[in-house]
Amino acid sequence: MDEACMNAIIGTLLIVDSFVEADDLQDAFERHRLGPVVHMRTVETARAMLEETARRPQILVIGAAAGSAMSDALIEEQQARGAKILVLSDGQSDGAAPGVIHLARPYAESDLTRAIGQLLG
Repeated sequence: MDEACMNAIIGTLLIVDSFVEADDLQDAFERHRLGPVVHMRTVETARAMLEETARRPQILVIGAAAGSAMSDALIEEQQARGAKILVLSDGQSDGAAPGVIHLARPYAESDLTRAIGQLLG
């Protein structure tokens, strides 16, 4: 793989298991010019892709396995590399890491727009 591919940037990396939710999120992030948007369904697949390609997302949106040890490790790694983080959760956030934005499901489009604004802020 050439050097340009190894350092390619992903605008937004979505890790959610629902294709419907991923489509809605992709539309929202592309409206804010935060593409290219890449969708992965599992944290394991996303970590493997990031390790193999050395790509660095500017924004990480994680909804699959949120709160698991593997997703927490990915959040830490990407935050250390300068990525902004949005966690989609099915309940209240507990012990949020500094700088991590949380959005509880179900969320309205206005809630998502506000969260994107916080990421950009």
